[in-house]
Amino acid sequence: MIPTLVRLAVRRSLRDTRHVRVVPPRQARGTVAEVYRQVVRDFKMLAPPVALHSPAPDVLAASWMILRETLLAEGRADRATKEAVATGVSLANSCPYCTDVHGMTLDAIVERPSDRDAVKEWARDSATGAAHGAPPFPPEQAAELIGVAVTFHYYNRMVNVFLRDSPFPSHVPESAKPKAR
Repeated sequence: MIPTLVRLAVRRSLRDTRHVRVVPPRQARGTVAEVYRQVVRDFKMLAPPVALHSPAPDVLAASWMILRETLLAEGRADRATKEAVATGVSLANSCPYCTDVHGMTLDAIVERPSDRDAVKEWARDSATGAAHGAPPFPPEQAAELIGVAVTFHYYNRMVNVFLRDSPFPSHVPESAKPKAR
């Protein structure tokens, strides 16, 4: 279960969204309510990068589908490898919010592939055109992992425009963040 402190931080970050007014969960209806239910079911909380799309319900549904189907749906690549790609692309795109969230998620996954650092580096380098040689994963995982990379190029841009630099509330001191992670 998500601790109360995390829920409060997420609620606050929904209010801190810039340039758009996020539909509050209690006011969500129709498509917005359904997507919010799915996000909470799959992430155990309403993720601000998804919720920032709520003023445009069709865009919200589409962006959620892309995120869910690339990052969460089971396939040939495991979740840790997908999180490594999300983290690498987020590093390349200078998205500290997504780097924090997906880096923490990657670190929390108990069973990690031994080559997660190589996958993260590949994702970072491929985002900048610096990747050379064969990717550090089997060819049958390529479609899924490239899908994660494309998804995070989009989400990084949205997060950099609409959210703060950190998923942590602004009053949390930098020195407390490593322990919170």
